[in-house]
Amino acid sequence: MKGSGRLVRSAGTERTRRPLPTRVPWLTLILAAVTLGGLGQYDRAAILHGEVWRLVTGHFSHWSSSHLAWDLLAFVILGTICERRRGVFVAVVFATAWIVSLFLLVACPEVVTYRGLSAIDSALWIWAVFIIGERRVSMALALLSLFIGKVMIESTGMPLFVDGVTILPVVHLLGGAIGFCGSVAEHKMMSRTDAALHRNQRRDRVRRRRDESAVVGGSA
Repeated sequence: MKGSGRLVRSAGTERTRRPLPTRVPWLTLILAAVTLGGLGQYDRAAILHGEVWRLVTGHFSHWSSSHLAWDLLAFVILGTICERRRGVFVAVVFATAWIVSLFLLVACPEVVTYRGLSAIDSALWIWAVFIIGERRVSMALALLSLFIGKVMIESTGMPLFVDGVTILPVVHLLGGAIGFCGSVAEHKMMSRTDAALHRNQRRDRVRRRRDESAVVGGSA
């Protein structure tokens, strides 16, 4: 088988609206270029004989030009949304590659070869749901519904975009779960950053009041 946020004050409360990425998504573009190189596929026999790099490179090889085009289109769009914290982005991409490949190696011995970015795309898809949900909940819910519908259709054995390839919905669900974990990790990191920002702002306000009091006291 082959297969920095901005504080917004409203009604006496503070919340953080995190900006969507505006800089050039270099990591996404670099990885997209790597995908065009057609690296070594996931090959169970070769991996068991020591070619462990195929656990990662298999996700960056494809069965056909149409398979490559659809996977790459999704990767560039979703990667552009998710690459606002590059350390987490890199971790999600490569953790998905390793975990999915190890899952296939251990739990799916019938999968002899595997190619494609779809598992990584699924991780970025779910992560993008939470990023978009910070600003547009309805849009995020629509994006999540599309993902669920896609997986449900694929579970019937019907390929949506590419013919002649056996679809493995389980790796898309696994990728989505990793994307969710990436979103949680990013949220915790940004919460710590926001907390530090709030503390610094309070400290600055106290310092300004103290300085103003000293000026008033000195003039008196």
